[in-house]
Amino acid sequence: MEPSGGDFQRPQKSMICRIQKIELLEYHHMFLAIGCDEQETTFWFLKIFKKSSDDLSRLNVTFTEAPITKQAKIETLESLKSIFMRKIINCYGLAGFVRFLGPFYLVAVTKRKRVANIGPCAIYKIEGTELIPLGVVKEEFEDAEDRYKKLFMNVDLSTNFYFSYSYDLTNTLQYNMTPAFFDQQRFFPRQDEVIAFRQKPRDKFVWNSFLAKPLKDAGSPHCVLEDWVITIMHGFVSQTKFDINNRQLLLTVLARRSKEYAGTRFLKRGLNHEGNVANEVEMEQILSDVFPSDFSAGNFTSFVQIRGSVPLMWSQDVTRAPFKPKPDIVFDGYDPLYQASCKHFFNLFKHYGAPLIVFNLVKKRKTQETRLTKEYRRAITYVNQFLAPKHKVRYYHLDVSALTKQKGIEALGKLSQYSMPMVDSTGIFVLSGSRSKETGRTFIRQTGIVRVNCVDCLDRTNTAQFCLGLAALGKQFSALKVVEYDRIEYEYNNCASLLEEVYDACGDTIALQYGGSQLVHRVQSYRKERRLHVHTQDIFQSISRYYRNAFSDKEKQEAINVFLGVYEPSMNAIPLWELETDFFLHIDPRTSIENVLVPTRSWRDDLVLKSLPFATVERQKSEKSCSRVGILKRDDPRIDWYHDFYQPFRLTVLEMTLGSNLVSSIDKFYFSSRDKSKRGVEAAREFKVGTHLNVNAKDADEDGLDESEDDVDDDELCTREPKSPEPTRSERSTEVAKPSENTYISFVDITPKDIYGFEFKDPPEPSKELYATYVKKGTDAGMYTPKKQKLFSENFRREAQSHPLPFPKPISDFSGDSSRSVTLKEPSAADRAIYTNYLRLGREGATSVPEASQMQYQTYVSRLREYPGFLPNDSVTFIR
Repeated sequence: MEPSGGDFQRPQKSMICRIQKIELLEYHHMFLAIGCDEQETTFWFLKIFKKSSDDLSRLNVTFTEAPITKQAKIETLESLKSIFMRKIINCYGLAGFVRFLGPFYLVAVTKRKRVANIGPCAIYKIEGTELIPLGVVKEEFEDAEDRYKKLFMNVDLSTNFYFSYSYDLTNTLQYNMTPAFFDQQRFFPRQDEVIAFRQKPRDKFVWNSFLAKPLKDAGSPHCVLEDWVITIMHGFVSQTKFDINNRQLLLTVLARRSKEYAGTRFLKRGLNHEGNVANEVEMEQILSDVFPSDFSAGNFTSFVQIRGSVPLMWSQDVTRAPFKPKPDIVFDGYDPLYQASCKHFFNLFKHYGAPLIVFNLVKKRKTQETRLTKEYRRAITYVNQFLAPKHKVRYYHLDVSALTKQKGIEALGKLSQYSMPMVDSTGIFVLSGSRSKETGRTFIRQTGIVRVNCVDCLDRTNTAQFCLGLAALGKQFSALKVVEYDRIEYEYNNCASLLEEVYDACGDTIALQYGGSQLVHRVQSYRKERRLHVHTQDIFQSISRYYRNAFSDKEKQEAINVFLGVYEPSMNAIPLWELETDFFLHIDPRTSIENVLVPTRSWRDDLVLKSLPFATVERQKSEKSCSRVGILKRDDPRIDWYHDFYQPFRLTVLEMTLGSNLVSSIDKFYFSSRDKSKRGVEAAREFKVGTHLNVNAKDADEDGLDESEDDVDDDELCTREPKSPEPTRSERSTEVAKPSENTYISFVDITPKDIYGFEFKDPPEPSKELYATYVKKGTDAGMYTPKKQKLFSENFRREAQSHPLPFPKPISDFSGDSSRSVTLKEPSAADRAIYTNYLRLGREGATSVPEASQMQYQTYVSRLREYPGFLPNDSVTFIR
């Protein structure tokens, strides 16, 4: 279903960031940043002038908005040669600028790694950064400056931070593909032109927005700012390749962490007065064709869901009871009209539409969590008064922890039963079909969102989101016409096993970012497969968690507050480390008083209500949503995604460009030599042939202890057996490397058993004698002997004529070929047709398999199944 309006007729294309490489030079009076495109053909200058130590509150910069040529760049540098001091660094982008008590620092991205591709757009992970001072710190502020600098560097940008030059990572695929409204009189492209635009990112997921503020305050327009400062997203990115029914697909999972009300587990709970909740993560699951050259040619589907803390004003601060492992749940603010909760729900309606489905996984038994559930239901009941019956918030409650203790009930199966109707209600986003004028492209929106939460929004939430993702994956396969049915069973299924590993890796990453440890209860823990030796491990994990919450989380929270600009250092302000709490940095007490004394309904937006069930931001996407709009030629390099992706102008590695190092479902499940008695996730994990392209969850601390989501007691869910570390190749070899030696793998470390699965042994004597007999027969039949080789070396031609031996001659289709040159053969018509078809696939994407080929393949499989034991059923039935 398509909402009214929408500019689907005029072609639109998003612009690529022009500056992708930067060189920073220092002169006597300024710093000069030279930016260029990937081809290094056009250049831009950014001049940062040095200032005295008494006036450091604002940057003094000038920039060239129009690009210059390489010759003009050389001439400019020649004119400044007399005052040149040094070259500082080469980088791939600027994260921004930051200032504590002294001068500004420039944050430069020095290393990047290509980790995924969404259509023709490359996604990069930040691998290295550098903090470059743009001045000198006064001696009296050196100690405090160093301490703030250390806090800022505690937020390591080389862990789970991503950016892209051509794709907006802060918005969903559905929003990025939604056409914008443009004035037809101002923007009406010709046949060889398109409307080129650069949309504004969603600030909620831009983690370096505070770092970009100094350049914006210096007078830089947004269109210049977005070229110099990259947009950084924090969270998780993983990409996996599926091969199903002779069709290759890419599964991309993105997790976007919100920077609003961000912090550590026990120090940030609930929500603030602006309606922003703690630990809010937007999950997006994209299934698409493998590397289409254009978004208008490939097939794409996506499903979006979110997680976040219970949207009430509550806290669970460990500092209030430092010797109590599980702090009490306390309601901080008095909000009888639930204005903060209503702001949160209406914000979800604005960005995702209706229905809004709340999936609450908090325990139902008489614990402190029960207080949250009761208050949560009251807030939902209150907000539903202002909504139409068909758009009311739908509330579902499932106590997963209690289900794991009931006999004959599997928690994962119950979660799957809840997930199916939820996904059916919201649907998925689909963009598929050809570009022909007759049929056009199919554009189906996802309307609504599923919001999942427990207390920590980690273990139970991650398992529920896996079940939702699995239900959506079946619909995505069906929408792309890969299979007929839109249901995937979670048991003994290869696709489910692969998706489970992706969600476990994502859960580990989010748990490390929010709680400091990996998941304890993974998806496997909620099956009916009880494990022993778990209580001891969980006790140690609880001790480790208690130590982090009591002694480490405060410093981590301070680092986040400095990085996001929640606290701005000042010479007249109280130092951050002397504050007893950061509560009033995130929540304004004046807002709380106003909500009680003067109740308002400022959160109610009639425009949001009129747009339902569609998202308001999508229906209102227009020129105002863009920072730059223009009309460009179709071959303009600023919108040439093909050249930006494949980079034919430079030497590239084929494996890195085409992503052949992705985990393939065929390699992993269908051709692995594993024990057939082991089914499902156990067999898939045991014979893992590789890692995901970007599994970001790092190992736990050096003590090897993880933190559990809830405190460990006699009733707690304990079903996961501690995994023993797998032996390395050096441990399996006969020689053990010394601690001081390098840990790289050499050919000496690899044994035949590692490659073939068995050890080589000397053949028995009868076999040796039989082999010697065959060698003698071959020699007597005319093969070369040492004596004949000697005759050939003395007089080759004479001996060759008198002894006509079977001398091999080169067979070639070319004339005059040699080791130095080869005469090329004119390609045949068939060869030209193959190459032409190859180019067509690169431009338009893969086409559907002809019906005759499908029938031939089905006949081939049916004949193979006639022979018992020759072809197992699970090797051809990809989805059940």
